[in-house]
Amino acid sequence: MICHLTVSGRDFDPDRFLEGSPLRRRARIWRRGEPLQSKFLQKKWKRKTRPDSGFRLAASRTGSDRQIAAQVRQVIRFLRTHRRQLSRLRGSAKGSLDFGILWPREAVIAGWSFPPELLSLAGGLGIEIGLTVYGATRWEELTDNRVHIP
Repeated sequence: MICHLTVSGRDFDPDRFLEGSPLRRRARIWRRGEPLQSKFLQKKWKRKTRPDSGFRLAASRTGSDRQIAAQVRQVIRFLRTHRRQLSRLRGSAKGSLDFGILWPREAVIAGWSFPPELLSLAGGLGIEIGLTVYGATRWEELTDNRVHIP
């Protein structure tokens, strides 16, 4: 799994925001009014077209898809590198970082915390942080010490 940055807003112009940016080539852009391809989103939002404009891109490129500590380090580096551009989001769009992790469905409890530097960088840019946990069907799917919780 990787961490995605999603930026969107009703009147946000992703093309203008990303113009001349190295982030442009990494971004998947959508525009308000475009058809929703996902049946899940059509049902969730009770509509067939996008209500906003925005983009989504990978903020981490971890080699192991289950190491959240590696994702965190890479996202901190990403936020430092692109801080100036991302600071332009305030007031024009909502930004969200979503960390993904696989975890066995049979696990009763799991806990994570994020380092102050990540919280400070993201919070200072007005970007929220989320964690999406995807259930693996059994512990055996999480082999080779691939799950690492800092």
